[in-house]
Amino acid sequence: MDHLLKLPEEKEVKLDKKFEDSKNTFVYEKGEDFWDYMDKLNEKETKWDIFVDNLYKIKWWIKGKWERFYCRIKFGYKPHIIKTGLPPAYFYGIDHRMLYGMMSLLVEFIEKEKPFEIVEWESDPEHSNAAKEFTAIYEWWKKYPDLLKKEEAASHNWYEYHKKRKLPEFDEKEEMRLLDLSRQVEVDRYNQEQDMLTRLVKIRLFLWT
Repeated sequence: MDHLLKLPEEKEVKLDKKFEDSKNTFVYEKGEDFWDYMDKLNEKETKWDIFVDNLYKIKWWIKGKWERFYCRIKFGYKPHIIKTGLPPAYFYGIDHRMLYGMMSLLVEFIEKEKPFEIVEWESDPEHSNAAKEFTAIYEWWKKYPDLLKKEEAASHNWYEYHKKRKLPEFDEKEEMRLLDLSRQVEVDRYNQEQDMLTRLVKIRLFLWT
């Protein structure tokens, strides 16, 4: 999906004063053709100047290749890997990793690529809807730990009551009520996950800058 990008503010640059090149005695006159000025500089260049310039070109070419194709990929930014944010040393099913992986990509898109600073999301109804959708999904994901805490609390309440099953005041109906509540909280979380993942896939083509 194509975006309408925000344009940077135009800034007018004026050369009101003469300035002198640090290596040469030629002065750039206001209104002088830039290429005529460069020709004068090139005429004065020595073989040593050309040699040094070529060394700098080789240096920056090697530096650029090193940073882009080695350091960034091997040690730094790895765009081919999806970081789930899940703690290591535990087993996670595919369904669990899929949820965290997709939401991690959305967080990366919003927090690192900063789409609201680059794209005009009100340019058409489709972009406006996509922006509202991924914002809503992002806000839901930021509150996702609260869902887990709610589910954990419901499960804990049932388990604590279940441990009293040998006591006289134990009530099977109350235990079933707490158990049903615990299961319902889990189902509600699952339904929310399914809904958010589906909504995220539908706007996938808008998630780029």
